[in-house]
Amino acid sequence: MHFLDSFIKLVDIIIWPMTILIILGWFRTELKSFFGNLKKIEASADGFVLESFEKQLAKTRALFTDVGTAKSAQPIGGSESVFSRDLTMSPLEQLQKWDSQLRSQILSKSRTDGHTAEEALVLLKTQGVITFSDFERLEQLLGLGKRTPTKVSQALLSELETFYNIASIE
Repeated sequence: MHFLDSFIKLVDIIIWPMTILIILGWFRTELKSFFGNLKKIEASADGFVLESFEKQLAKTRALFTDVGTAKSAQPIGGSESVFSRDLTMSPLEQLQKWDSQLRSQILSKSRTDGHTAEEALVLLKTQGVITFSDFERLEQLLGLGKRTPTKVSQALLSELETFYNIASIE
């Protein structure tokens, strides 16, 4: 009888954790997608704030709608397009390369050492080198570059190529 009581207590202890693990297993694909696309998680006294890549992308699209297409819009720096596709790279690698290029452009334009691209961007705005609208667009692209989803479609890549070329500051 002692063995049976011990077994029942053990089952009673592990039943809820096992139930949760089973449920998480059933929804692992959806959960992986949800958490994989999160851009930001903040906890405060008011609760949690979750921001997804899609929400960040929608903000970026809104900032670039007034600029027009790459064909009609000049890059911020007035130069030709510098963000072009490399067919040997995956879409994700391409976006990471463009993010790195944009960060290098910002650091080069600011002519400062020891700053992040985000800090250099604030300096460029403060010094009047770029407008507030350009600052917002560049800041948004830097934010997208920090957290891109692992799966990037060709359509999204084309759209972001346009944004990066408009935001180029060389």
